[in-house]
Amino acid sequence: MGIKHLVLVLALLGLALIVTVVFLNETVDMDVDAQENSYEVPFPSVNGVLNIRARSWGLGHSEIIISDTLIQNKHREYDPKHQYTYLNTTELYYKVEEPDTLVVYVDYPCDSPESFSDLVTVKQISIGTADMVAYYEKNYKKMGLTKVDVYEE
Repeated sequence: MGIKHLVLVLALLGLALIVTVVFLNETVDMDVDAQENSYEVPFPSVNGVLNIRARSWGLGHSEIIISDTLIQNKHREYDPKHQYTYLNTTELYYKVEEPDTLVVYVDYPCDSPESFSDLVTVKQISIGTADMVAYYEKNYKKMGLTKVDVYEE
């Protein structure tokens, strides 16, 4: 009797799993449209420009790229020589310190590119805790920062 009960329980669990997957597939929209925003940060004193792209696609896939060249890649093809790439984040804050520095406030810093712009320097500052992230969200304008956001139009 023990093995028959075990087989019956496993069969019922399998059936429940199939019904759940079919139900979720029919009722939840799993195809989330991609969101993308691009920003251009000029540095007129040194005749330089940095490009920023914030992008999200699917469920839980996001990136923000800061590049010293026009961002051409479309499908997670990163250029470690020319890009600061922040994965799994949807926002950051920045300010320009004249004449040639972009100060970026991020959840966590990324690796610096091998050969980034000779004209502009990027300085990364880690925001840290969830409380600090909330503080920046509330006060970034008062702090003189600009927000880069995947979802802001």
